[in-house]
Amino acid sequence: MAGLYGPRHGRANQDCLAFVREVGTSDKAELEALIRNRLANKQLVYGFGHAVLRAEDPRATIQYGLGQEICGDDPLFQTALALREVAVKVLKENPKVSNPYPNVDAVSGTLLNASGLTDSDYYTVLFGLARCSGIAAQIVDERINFRNGKGVAIYRCKYVFEKE
Repeated sequence: MAGLYGPRHGRANQDCLAFVREVGTSDKAELEALIRNRLANKQLVYGFGHAVLRAEDPRATIQYGLGQEICGDDPLFQTALALREVAVKVLKENPKVSNPYPNVDAVSGTLLNASGLTDSDYYTVLFGLARCSGIAAQIVDERINFRNGKGVAIYRCKYVFEKE
């Protein structure tokens, strides 16, 4: 689990939650001024951009929808939701930004916090456990279903398995 710790892995949602807490408002005019100020001072706007995607991270889209259902009135969630709109608008103006859209970390820490997991030091462990669960499910699936239980060299979830 400690190998996952770092600003671009398991700790990313912690940093995004700290950023949302620091922002502390869902007022769009204040947010726009804050983001412009951060960019002018070469500071990060946490939770936006992705190394591969050039659109909003689909996991973030799902989490924003979930947040509206389970904690729509939570002040931190309201801030994250407002950032989704305002930060994208401001970041799109910068030609150096290839992806101004929210990534999964933009809102995941806020949802964990709203769910009662307020100590973000545990978020890396949750991140790692989720990875372990996914890898275990993949191994079981490929050993049972693929090539008569012989498995495959690499398996990606986007593939559709059809028994022969």
